[in-house]
Amino acid sequence: MLNRPLLATSATLVVSAALVLVAATAAAEEVPVLGAKQQPLIVTRGFGNAHPRLILAGVPKGTGEKAWRLRWTGWGAATAHARGLTYRYGGYHYGRVAIELRASRIGRCRRGGRRAYTFLEVRTAVRPGGRFDRWHAWLGWKNICGWH
Repeated sequence: MLNRPLLATSATLVVSAALVLVAATAAAEEVPVLGAKQQPLIVTRGFGNAHPRLILAGVPKGTGEKAWRLRWTGWGAATAHARGLTYRYGGYHYGRVAIELRASRIGRCRRGGRRAYTFLEVRTAVRPGGRFDRWHAWLGWKNICGWH
């Protein structure tokens, strides 16, 4: 003879586990990414991913910006912050310096696409261990969903 309370409890556990799995999958899909994965005429790395450790954008065999060893805080909030390293060119210093990034303006890069930070600001140390310069848009882009 079947133990009805045990059967009902087992069915409840299976349904509960399925709901938790669906909720976890939906939550993972809602974690925003950093802009669009591909940019017209630009070589990129890290964009289109959540809290990337490396981002790069530039023209093949040309100029661009690169930041690595990025450690993000507040990912998923209205504004996420990162610190890492980059190269500083020009002025009296050339070499590796600290970089800070601010990702904001969560939206979608395309209709029906994943949520994404659509604006990225950056500032770099003027020399190793030195003060930071002013915040400015990454490569002058007003929107990191496309080359603007």
